[in-house]
Amino acid sequence: MSGVLTAQIQSRGDMAQFLNRLGKFDQGIVIKPNWTSGDYGFYTDAEAMELLLRELSGPIYVVESFMFGRTDGTIEIRPDNGREHWEWLREQDKRFLAESGIGELLERYDAEYINVTEEWWSGRCMPEEEIRSRVESRYAPIRHKELYNGVPRRLYELRHLPFVSYAKFKYNDPDVSNFSSFSMKNVFGMIPVPNREFYHGADQDIGLSRSIIDIVSIYRSLFEMYGIVEGVYKIPVTRKDGENRYEMIWTEYDVIEDAGIIIGSQDLLTLDAYANKLVGIDPDTRAFLRFGSEVFGQWNREELSKITPSMKAIFR
Repeated sequence: MSGVLTAQIQSRGDMAQFLNRLGKFDQGIVIKPNWTSGDYGFYTDAEAMELLLRELSGPIYVVESFMFGRTDGTIEIRPDNGREHWEWLREQDKRFLAESGIGELLERYDAEYINVTEEWWSGRCMPEEEIRSRVESRYAPIRHKELYNGVPRRLYELRHLPFVSYAKFKYNDPDVSNFSSFSMKNVFGMIPVPNREFYHGADQDIGLSRSIIDIVSIYRSLFEMYGIVEGVYKIPVTRKDGENRYEMIWTEYDVIEDAGIIIGSQDLLTLDAYANKLVGIDPDTRAFLRFGSEVFGQWNREELSKITPSMKAIFR
């Protein structure tokens, strides 16, 4: 479906109905959550994970990579030294899964966890030529061609299943900046290096946006992709000075509690344009949407007319 579905999740039945309208997931699913950090409200936590997992009947595969932002910070992970600290990153990942309750949740729902970095460093990725051929038969060649080397074989074997970018509403108050992180930015986390500063580029917008389109091009060429952006329990937002209650490694932020909102689409470009508009950011100012339109086609502007004042009020 190319439109954007919006729902208020107030009961288990609401989530089941939302998923039934979004797509067909009963034969299995690959889920990419947002585990950028383990800070309160800033990641797809166990509560938000279970909201999705409990409605699924087929095999479940959860995919992520190592990320320095969800470690305890006792070792500095730079773009060039991650592999030197492989064992430590592995232990940090186990700690995160245990302390967050997500590990127990994945075990309870018999979900297989695939860590992209583990597969990459272990040499269990697809040949570059195979991925390059699939991507460039559909889209323009990507700029960071080394990313063709980072698709795990295990994940490639699952390409008959739908791939869901299960993202969070994360954004800055428009008075602060036009930063936002929704379904396409969430796929950026499929880049296997634990510190992806290099892929942000010098300007933190153009370079990052190009990298987002690169990695989305890869996985969109392999999978039937869906995007879900959830703000059911916690929505992190960076507000103006003095209005933030929490602090993490790279920002101060506030959390909107129990908004109950969730949106989804098979058109990630339109979904993220919609999400930006919803939180008060002009989609036309977002470089990743502009670059994405050049590669994947124009996003559907008519969908944005469905946003009501009451929906926008959630983010004010």
